[in-house]
Amino acid sequence: MALVEPEFILKLSLYCRDDLGIRTTANYMLALAAHLPACRPFLAKYFAASTRLPSDWMEVAELYRTFELNGDPYGGPVYGAVSVFFFFFFF
Repeated sequence: MALVEPEFILKLSLYCRDDLGIRTTANYMLALAAHLPACRPFLAKYFAASTRLPSDWMEVAELYRTFELNGDPYGGPVYGAVSVFFFFFFF
């Protein structure tokens, strides 16, 4: 699905969080989108809308690390999205 419509995974993540109230599944899909290169351009747009708590940020980063066992263990795309919205969340 990510190859045909990469933004769909992030839209589904936002739907899970907003309409269904399923926090962990939404965070898992955000981590998956950060892992898939086709979805990364849309990550910043949906990351801020899908994460409500700082614990959500941490959970997405932890889940992202499970995808990146052989790659980037520090989650470049995830931490990039977090750093953009850190200022807006606390100030």
